Amino acid sequence: MAITIIVAILIRDICTAEGITASGPTPVLALCRALIAAGHDPATRMHVFRDGVLALRVRSIGAGARLTVRETTRDGRPRFAPWRGGGPARSRFPAPGGTRGSDRSGRGLWEGRVTAHRQADAVA
Repeated sequence: MAITIIVAILIRDICTAEGITASGPTPVLALCRALIAAGHDPATRMHVFRDGVLALRVRSIGAGARLTVRETTRDGRPRFAPWRGGGPARSRFPAPGGTRGSDRSGRGLWEGRVTAHRQADAVA
């Protein structure tokens, strides 16, 4: 049976699940990366709730970890794009089938600072 992580969006740019909080312009995608870094299976599904209403389903946190949102498109509409976080963390989120996705896309506006930390650290 597949495991599903339940996520709560606290405010527009902060969400939490499994004792981990992520914040930034794409907090759900940042949370996917943080959950994998904490040892969760990349195949785990995620259901995201805002004010008790299902707002988003993530097929796998591994897929979510490889994405960001690019807002610099020709038509001005935001689009999902490959995450270009760089460094050793990239190898933690391999593409399905062992192939790497293209990293040739331009870096989006929302690629800046995204923080993820354990809730206990936030309280201290």
